[in-house]
Amino acid sequence: MFTPRFLTNCKFNVKLTTVIVLLVLLQTNSFALNGKIKKKLKEMSTIDFSLKKTELGLNVGLMGYIGDLKANLNPYNQSNLAVGFQVRNELNNYIAIRVCGSYGHIEADDAKAVISDLKKRNLSFRSPITDFGVIGEFSLPIRFDHRSTDTGAYRYSKLVPYVYVGVQGFKFNPMAYYQGQWYDLQPLHTEGKANSYNLMQISIPFGFGFKYRITNKISVAAEFGISKTFTDYLDDVSTTYQTYEVQKAENGQLSADISYRSDELPGRETSVIKKEGILRGSPKYNDFYLSNMFSFRYKLGK
Repeated sequence: MFTPRFLTNCKFNVKLTTVIVLLVLLQTNSFALNGKIKKKLKEMSTIDFSLKKTELGLNVGLMGYIGDLKANLNPYNQSNLAVGFQVRNELNNYIAIRVCGSYGHIEADDAKAVISDLKKRNLSFRSPITDFGVIGEFSLPIRFDHRSTDTGAYRYSKLVPYVYVGVQGFKFNPMAYYQGQWYDLQPLHTEGKANSYNLMQISIPFGFGFKYRITNKISVAAEFGISKTFTDYLDDVSTTYQTYEVQKAENGQLSADISYRSDELPGRETSVIKKEGILRGSPKYNDFYLSNMFSFRYKLGK
């Protein structure tokens, strides 16, 4: 069938025009997207420290532990009440820095373990934790319920997810309850003097949370975090048993009795007291402590 040349040219021109329009639209969208990304990166990199943006906060929540006496990640299992404070400053809409501290207790008991071998070990501990450090808080570029003033000068999102990481020093002191009394375990050297440890340590706290702004001056936050430590002795358990005789000769009768407590279980004889080299804990991994905190924050400036 014969097609006039001008109709063929028209079809070709329409296709060519369509391709050109699509390319222009894609390029325009690309420029717009790049512009938004550049604007966002510039906003994130701009630091504006002002005392007027300082917030004072009170924290309350739960403190838990992961280690040789409790291997599961459930922060509510054998956890305890913890309290703390924070002084926080927003450097921009995405980055904040805070100085904070907290106090709580961690504990675990082999009697509550689900593994029978751990129940037979029959160890337990309780330790106060006091920490203090500096944390960087990074808001994710996700916004819910966005609000702004008529002028657009002040903008905020009521609910914002964030992640955080920092560094802190902490003090701990594992104790055991024995014959009606609490005893500090570190001075007893329950795994021998060769395995002594310091009660002052450094940890790396990290986690995630959600902050919710109630008013311009008042906000709340809920977060779940883990503090990575560089010690395996939050619970005073890490390596192997010494023989009962060596433990007694080196550190005394109390140390020998507390270091090995399987004989306290019904039907267990003192004659089954450990042999040297049997694992008491697992030195492969260091201990962690966890915090699940709710914060109330009040901004000092207008």
